[in-house]
Amino acid sequence: MKRMYFLLLGGLALAFVVFALRPIAHPTLSNTTTVSGTLELCMEAANAEHDVVIRLRDMQDRFYINRGTKRGVEPAVWQRKLVGTPVDVIYVNHWSPLDPFSSTHHVAALVAKGDTLYSEF
Repeated sequence: MKRMYFLLLGGLALAFVVFALRPIAHPTLSNTTTVSGTLELCMEAANAEHDVVIRLRDMQDRFYINRGTKRGVEPAVWQRKLVGTPVDVIYVNHWSPLDPFSSTHHVAALVAKGDTLYSEF
């Protein structure tokens, strides 16, 4: 009986690790969602290397560009020029047990004023 519980817990732990560590899929039109809003904040993440964090006004979800500063994103420039501007954020649909309510999203593209400022497509 103890062995069965041990195997069950081990299997659940392994499944958790597999789902938590699986990479985010390459963005395509079929695995992304677009949300529109007003840019409220753009900054380099304090505890993540080169990530750029984006927040939209009146929205609890957080968005990030993985290794954004290494990809040419200048968060200080976006913060200065785009705060208060309507933007479209296209993010990858990705569920992880580390974010069970899917409140943090990997940005695949950012469009402002009809210009694509960032894209992974």
